[in-house]
Parts: sequence; structure tokens; C-alpha cells
Amino acid sequence: MNPLHEVQFVGNVKSWIDEICRAEGSDFPFAKAEMEDYPSGKRTRKDLVLFDRAGKKVLSGEVKLPDRVDGRTPYDSELVEDAHQKASIDGIDYFFTWNVNSFVLWQTYKPGTPLADHRVLVIFLARALPHFRPPRHPRATAAGFLSASSGLASGWSGVSPVASSTTA
Repeated sequence: MNPLHEVQFVGNVKSWIDEICRAEGSDFPFAKAEMEDYPSGKRTRKDLVLFDRAGKKVLSGEVKLPDRVDGRTPYDSELVEDAHQKASIDGIDYFFTWNVNSFVLWQTYKPGTPLADHRVLVIFLARALPHFRPPRHPRATAAGFLSASSGLASGWSGVSPVASSTTA
């Protein structure tokens, strides 16, 4: 069996998110997800972008698989800096880093604050494993990802750092 590639996994997540957005209807803060979006004037892509009901980009981020060197932790400094830069270029207020096991939501703009202190929310979506295994309940994984963000989407302000949650 061929190992799942990051782009395949993100494509699956995008499909699950779109399915949830359609099922939730107009009261849900997100309308759709897109993958491999390129920030203005850049050649590198954002792995996943979520749009609100007005079509505005409200959340973007980077997904890494936990069995890869760059996916061992969602706190990898290069990963966080890359996701931050891409969100900043497009004027997106929040970004995430996600290694499938853990989802970390970050606030893009926090002047005078070290990037490490931009962390808003941490959600442990799966038990940490030394190798990647696709989620057994993929829709639940996407739902956990969305619930981590949708609670903030209506206000996106007044978020108190750092909350933690476990959905697995």
C-alpha cells in the first residue's frame, strides 16, 4: 500500500469540510474550503484556506503529516513562520498549523508580540503516533478542525489565549 501523501490528505479534508459546510447551511460561519491557494505574488502555496459566507478568506494554514520530519510537531518554527507569512500577505486574521494529531490556531496580527505568543487554541485531534495512519473517522476529524475554528469565526475577537481541547 502506498503511503498517503500530504496533498491527498488535504484534498480529503477539503472535501469533508465542504460537505460539512453544505450540511450546516447558512448559519455556519464557513462556506467552503480551497486547497493549494497561492498568496498574492508568491510561488509557495497555502495548504488549506477557509472562506466565510461572504467569500472572504478567514483562515489559512499548513498541514503536515506526523510521520514526516516537518510534521512531527505543529510548533515547528519554520512551519509556523511560513503559515504566518502566507496569512499575513493575504490579510487573513487567523492561521493554523496542523500535523493531523494536533491543530494549533494562531492569531496573525499581534504587534509587539513574539510569534510564539500568537497561539490561540490547541486541539489534540488524535493520539500521537510515530507513523501516519489516516483518521478512522475522517468526518469527525474535519468536524473537530471546524469546531476549533467556528467558535471563533463569528467574533474572531476577544479570543483568550491559549485554550486546549481534545476531541479524540
